[in-house]
Amino acid sequence: MRTDLIHHVDEEDDVRIIYKATTTDGQAFAVRILSNSYTTKEDLVGQARLCKMFSQAGLSVPKRLYKEDTLPYMTLSWKGQEAFAVVEEWMPGRELEHLDINLIGQVGEWLGKMHHIATETIIHFSSESPWSMFGSNDELAQDAHTLKVALQKSGANRTLYEELYALYEKKRKKLKERWSQLPCGAVQGAFLSYAAERVDDDSEKMGDIYFNAFMAGYKRNRQLSQQEQDILNDLIGLRRAFACYQVDDVLHRIEIGDIHQVNVELEKMLFYMKKQLII
Repeated sequence: MRTDLIHHVDEEDDVRIIYKATTTDGQAFAVRILSNSYTTKEDLVGQARLCKMFSQAGLSVPKRLYKEDTLPYMTLSWKGQEAFAVVEEWMPGRELEHLDINLIGQVGEWLGKMHHIATETIIHFSSESPWSMFGSNDELAQDAHTLKVALQKSGANRTLYEELYALYEKKRKKLKERWSQLPCGAVQGAFLSYAAERVDDDSEKMGDIYFNAFMAGYKRNRQLSQQEQDILNDLIGLRRAFACYQVDDVLHRIEIGDIHQVNVELEKMLFYMKKQLII
């Protein structure tokens, strides 16, 4: 058997390693080794169930392999800590470098189908993503707080950042009140319409075109509820304004004393927060 290292992250509290294993008869598998504080055995079982459901529904999702004891993972020891290994069919392809209008439409179509399938059964996941709002590790809230403190100590336009954070608190409050009533599911595709590197120009107008293509694809498989439509503008506005790279850029500008550009970026963030997309 031949093994090739595909991905390697080995930090103190986060291990994510992927090997491609190819057997002598040409079959290929992805072997994923992971050890962190947020992945549980129950999560791995739930992931395997989702993979099976999506595959049976016609989505090109690699199937997880099961052990003889019917578990879709193996328990290992990695540098003295518990780790898991999962094995799945190898799916050929390459990582996306640039997004085009057809691909964002396909992202929307697939995500809509995934969400539609997921409503047919309940799978509980105990772990939380740091990109999930209102969890124990809400990175957006942490980044927003860090930036607020830095702005208050800088020479940035006070009127701008006070208006920005007043909007931030208003939208956060609205989302928090409705969060538990909403279906769970990733909304990354809507955000990527604006954030990903596109083969077309990076203008706001082109971002709107990509977003509309994403939503058209999504709605071919699942319609948004009225509650989802009511909060989607707030959610996208917050995500765009306080994206990690956006916050990091403003923090860097503060550090080097480029206050003019800090104010320009604050105006851009306010634009994102106020923008009303047609859903």
